[in-house]
Amino acid sequence: MFDLFSAFIMHRNHLLYLNQHGFKKGHSSYLPLLDIQEIITASLEANKYSLGTFLDLAKAFDTVDHNILLAKLKYYGIRGLAISWLESYLQQRSQKVIFMVLFLYLEPKILGCHRGPILALLFLIYINDLPNTSQILHYILFCDSSNIFLFSPNLDALIQTATIELITTSDLFKANKL
Repeated sequence: MFDLFSAFIMHRNHLLYLNQHGFKKGHSSYLPLLDIQEIITASLEANKYSLGTFLDLAKAFDTVDHNILLAKLKYYGIRGLAISWLESYLQQRSQKVIFMVLFLYLEPKILGCHRGPILALLFLIYINDLPNTSQILHYILFCDSSNIFLFSPNLDALIQTATIELITTSDLFKANKL
């Protein structure tokens, strides 16, 4: 119920960040590379320095905080039966570990976003506010990989500004427990 309908609503109403290329219809892994090439080329043509920061979140899907995710879903208008269904789906999950058929352990799963093309939309919603951390950084996202760019005609100013802006980005990752 949530998956197809919500994916349609998110895409139709342009609620996902424009430069998020992961798990979106008509987007593939080469499109972020083309975007990167275009913005760096434009920077070079304008005689500006380019600074890129490339982030790949380790075990990103496994660190999604369910309470934060549910709050973000509510922010985007997911309510009623859909949010109840998702809340139920995320709660009381367990993970089975079998070691040499001798050991079985059920571990409660309190973090994580299950994988799959539709459910990955949950992760995209989870990180959708990342580009809002800065008005001057340029973000290109693909699933759990974040590419951040900044341009300036002055190299020293570029490095100084990037340092300040990336601290804010880091703060968002910490707030989201990523």
